[in-house]
Amino acid sequence: MGKINSRAKGCRHEREVARLLTELFGVDARRGQQHAGHADAPDVVHGIDGMHVEAKHVERLNLWDAVSQSSRDAKTGGDKIPTVIHRKNKKPNLFTCWLSDLPDLIKLLAPYLESKEKEDNSLPDAGNSFDSHGFYSK
Repeated sequence: MGKINSRAKGCRHEREVARLLTELFGVDARRGQQHAGHADAPDVVHGIDGMHVEAKHVERLNLWDAVSQSSRDAKTGGDKIPTVIHRKNKKPNLFTCWLSDLPDLIKLLAPYLESKEKEDNSLPDAGNSFDSHGFYSK
């Protein structure tokens, strides 16, 4: 895939992740401002204070590098919990964080989930169409 196409693919995934965060947690979310010349801007700007999201849509992700990048960026943005939301083509999104951060992340996200559940009394299916075996279907 060419540089322009891979960049466009990354931008689409960032918008997808923003949409999913809005659906799952009821927060405003949008793609970051890297395109405006701000290299230190987060991939996804969202209303969950204390969590940094790195979005990756690649076929061969080096997960250690992605989590390390998220960790560096999370410190730059003010001591946030680093996370990576990633996927391959035609596969569902996965969520990765340091195991040691998981208890704090659960505490951080719980109020958003409770609020969202009260709002619509059900959580969405994360916007993916997959059969019972986890394979993409249209």
